[in-house]
Amino acid sequence: MGSPLPRIHQNVMAIGGISWVVHPSTVYMVARTMALAPLVAEAIADWLGSTRMIRGRPLYHKAWNGLWPIEKRHTREFCSFGMETLLKLDLMGTMDFFQAFFDLEPYYWHGFLSSRLSLPELACFSLSLFGHASNSSRFDIVSKCPVPLVKMLGNLALETI
Repeated sequence: MGSPLPRIHQNVMAIGGISWVVHPSTVYMVARTMALAPLVAEAIADWLGSTRMIRGRPLYHKAWNGLWPIEKRHTREFCSFGMETLLKLDLMGTMDFFQAFFDLEPYYWHGFLSSRLSLPELACFSLSLFGHASNSSRFDIVSKCPVPLVKMLGNLALETI
């Protein structure tokens, strides 16, 4: 987690761990890969079954966008920001963070751990997490996350353009 996604302009279609389909917190990829495999297969089948006989980079680009649509790339960027912030916390800060995390409504932490939250839901999740955090945890988050926050916002802007 944290490394860049594979480049779109390469000639090999990556899936699974090599394509960074790894959950940011659990580092679990089997379920995510299995869930995404039909999307990639559908994109490839659509192009191979068309009369246009598209191959090479256009086929790869279509499959890549099936695997990493813009919202998933934004969600991944958000999760990378969270991981960078979490890694800056000391032991007590980490314990406080997880206490606040599991104090959230199960919808949020179940959704986060299963990668089912959309980007707007992740924003609500983070605000709710901040609200449930202790004052010392809030201070840690605010004082240690400006650089990762600016990095995330810059990457989201670049991705959107």
